[in-house]
Amino acid sequence: MNFTTPEIYGLLGLIALGVVGAALVALFVAALLSVVVSERYTGAGKILWILALCAFPFLGPVLWFLVGRTHRLEVDRGGDAGHRDGGGADAVDPRPASPAPGEAGRPGGELPGVRPAIAGA
Repeated sequence: MNFTTPEIYGLLGLIALGVVGAALVALFVAALLSVVVSERYTGAGKILWILALCAFPFLGPVLWFLVGRTHRLEVDRGGDAGHRDGGGADAVDPRPASPAPGEAGRPGGELPGVRPAIAGA
């Protein structure tokens, strides 16, 4: 078989295209499997990543391996005073201080304008 220069370039181009295509398919499948077995995301997060992979078959897997595998979506569920607001042991509590016993208008004290009930009356 006697190949001319344009035929060899065409053949090499097809081989290169096949290799690049196979690499893209392998990257996509690897990213898809990595998303499915990931413990960092719940069902909804996994579905969003799978949709991103399918919508952007080249960019999606690249973003997954660069950002998605190592990033974790943090949800603030409240109840932890020192977690996100920079507080901690020295944080100021926004609630009023407990009243001293006998202080008017507070639990343990008298209400203004109300006389205590007389026992046995």
